[in-house]
Amino acid sequence: METPQPFIQSVREAYEHLYDLVYLRRHPLTDLLIPDATTSRKDRAWQLHRLLMAAIDELDPGPKAPTFSREWRRHRLLVLRYLDGLDVETISEQLAISRRQYYREHDEAIEAIAQVLWDRCVELGVANPDHLSVSLPEQLTREELMRLEIARSSDPEERSSLIEIVSGLTAILRERLDERCVFIDLALPEELPRLATPNSLLRQLLLGILGFFVERVHDATIHLVAQEVGKITKLTIRVEPLSAARGISEETAQQPLAAFEELARIGDIHLTPLIVQGFISGFELEVPLGVPKPILIVDDNEDTIELFRRLLTSHNYHTLSTTSALEAFEMAKTMQPHAIVLDLMMPGRDGWDLLQTLRHHPMTRDIPIVVCTVLRQRELALALGAAAFLEKPFTEQDLLEALRQIAREQKADL
Repeated sequence: METPQPFIQSVREAYEHLYDLVYLRRHPLTDLLIPDATTSRKDRAWQLHRLLMAAIDELDPGPKAPTFSREWRRHRLLVLRYLDGLDVETISEQLAISRRQYYREHDEAIEAIAQVLWDRCVELGVANPDHLSVSLPEQLTREELMRLEIARSSDPEERSSLIEIVSGLTAILRERLDERCVFIDLALPEELPRLATPNSLLRQLLLGILGFFVERVHDATIHLVAQEVGKITKLTIRVEPLSAARGISEETAQQPLAAFEELARIGDIHLTPLIVQGFISGFELEVPLGVPKPILIVDDNEDTIELFRRLLTSHNYHTLSTTSALEAFEMAKTMQPHAIVLDLMMPGRDGWDLLQTLRHHPMTRDIPIVVCTVLRQRELALALGAAAFLEKPFTEQDLLEALRQIAREQKADL
């Protein structure tokens, strides 16, 4: 039976979001290929993820296939792209093909995998292309989607200085600044500590605010002043002269203001419009300082580890991870993470044993442990020394609240 085009397109979309497990929860392939309604959507997303990865092996022509043959190259291309995570340019170089040929052979490979998956749908009796849709899940809110985008584009190790960020944005806006006769005056200390907010989020917020004023004022100066106040950096953005901001009222700027507030909320930034004589003349931002807090994830499921990374990156956390209880103990001693998220059901040495080892060793006993498991053993886990308990499946808010609870208790102990 020929594979319908909507199904091929749906498969293509799923591979483009292969590591976005929240997206896969509501993808139409989840219902078609994992039809077990008794399983949670989160678990079905993991199953779809693994099924898509395994489907690549269906194209493996075997060890006797000639190297660089069409069949070998088609399989190798998908392995490099989706299993090894390489970019198009690197893959093209390794396979000695042009970018144009890469895209052609990529499409042929996806069509071949779609045929394999469509045959599975036929076997399951759910091969109905009318049920397919490749649109982004409507159940995700704008803020959830933005959090995912920020997490994907953030590098936990990258925290540029405020001067570098603003200078880069000034270069982007240079042509428009000249056209509008607007000058940006920076008063940013060289020695400001690193900011906790991810670079990608802070860049988007500041670009939005600067662009907001550049498009609304003429013959003006936008002053940016920053100072360290306790555990925050206070950044003031103000337009002078005030007459240049006339006409910029809250009422006429509701849409951009809502967008700025949304970004600020995601980045834990306190944003206040500066209202003078009824006009918006600037903004004050309180940006938290500090390096990302390291969280050690101990779980035998790599997909679960990836989910933790996505959820925590945009909230000023940096994830360390391991699937081995023995390695987890060594990492806890040497890296001294802010907290440990521990699965209980692992092969070999299980989480219960590791929990006791961590709780009784002098180098690790003060590290808070969040037990995260499918087992309904909250009371026992807390009694044995866990600082918090999460039952799988959990939500982003459940995870963040557990870490906030730990932070509150640590602060109370000081």
